[in-house]
Amino acid sequence: MSTLIILAHPNKEAARINASLAEPLLEKGDVTLHDLYAEYPDHIIDAKLEQRLLLEHTHIVLQFPLHWYSVPGLLKDWMDRVLERGWAYGDDGGPGFLRGKSLQVAVSTSEDAREYEPGRPQYFTIDQFLVPLKATALRLGMTWETPIVVDNVLEDGSGLRNHVGTYIDGVGAGRR
Repeated sequence: MSTLIILAHPNKEAARINASLAEPLLEKGDVTLHDLYAEYPDHIIDAKLEQRLLLEHTHIVLQFPLHWYSVPGLLKDWMDRVLERGWAYGDDGGPGFLRGKSLQVAVSTSEDAREYEPGRPQYFTIDQFLVPLKATALRLGMTWETPIVVDNVLEDGSGLRNHVGTYIDGVGAGRR
């Protein structure tokens, strides 16, 4: 099973640090890391290229920092342009070319994951913030895999090394 990791981190240095999570997986040879902010610094997305990449892989991982309770802007643009009607979903509203593939999210946050609970400072769980992505996957006929949460990560990457094993295991589980 081939995996495409779509990295969408607006901070260049933090993106480099986040990409290091995938390094052990890249050594296996069937994993591709695709950094949207490096590829599209001008935010002009080549939808056909992106669709080709999606078709070449069976397991898709969206890796991003939780950004105002959602995905970063470029990832949202990417979704709007790449997951278009007639390709990602049929003209009849049913699944399109991504049917049967799997989608997984690897989300990072600077706060402890326990802050994302009812009655806590973030009010909602991380899973609740990810519902629009899950709905997208299901609408496209994709399998929604268990999200990977990488918490307590600061802009300098401190705290990230505590999650390498969790990340590798999580992406590995989604690849089965």
